[in-house]
Amino acid sequence: IGLHTHTHPTNINIYSYDAERDEYVQNLDCLSKLLGDSGGICSAATPCGLFSANTKSILTDIGVDICFGANLSSQRRNDLLELPRLDHVLF
Repeated sequence: IGLHTHTHPTNINIYSYDAERDEYVQNLDCLSKLLGDSGGICSAATPCGLFSANTKSILTDIGVDICFGANLSSQRRNDLLELPRLDHVLF
């Protein structure tokens, strides 16, 4: 189970640091309540594959170790916080 923001904003890359962080923290809080423990939540996928200049530091700060974008070509294959993924919408 991984994070994907609380409200799935399609323009999170232009959010302020605090607004973007709140999206991920609210998502983490909700999932933690459902699961009873936040220790197992260490992954995320960004909405629409969008990253801001703050995304990686926000995710690292809240305990995310691995994060996926939205396609196979634009993300960095050697960066665990910007891994490529196959978008299910393409199928």
